Amino acid sequence: MENKNYFKIKIIDMIRGDLMIITLDYTRLTAIGIQKVIPICTQIVTNGNNKLLFLGSKDSKLELEPLYNIAVLAQSILGGNLVWDIIDELPKLGEPQDLGGYLILNSPTDR
Repeated sequence: MENKNYFKIKIIDMIRGDLMIITLDYTRLTAIGIQKVIPICTQIVTNGNNKLLFLGSKDSKLELEPLYNIAVLAQSILGGNLVWDIIDELPKLGEPQDLGGYLILNSPTDR
């Protein structure tokens, strides 16, 4: 059996209040693959303020290249602004401990 590497992202829509956790096989990242995993892709409407925050825990096995590829594909699907960063946090209480990041849609503007 093939050894697959998975990456969990929690998607949070700040306007609609929707949230879901998706699992990506980061060894096979494509825009079509992400659209299949995220069923709401065709319904996403953003205000252009989106954040992709990767959790930088010591247990993370991802290197910078797959993180960059995930960010680029998310940007191509969203079509609006996407700011991404690696943050020094662990998953919050009640979230899967193997959660790798947050995609925050329609984030309030920073002023």
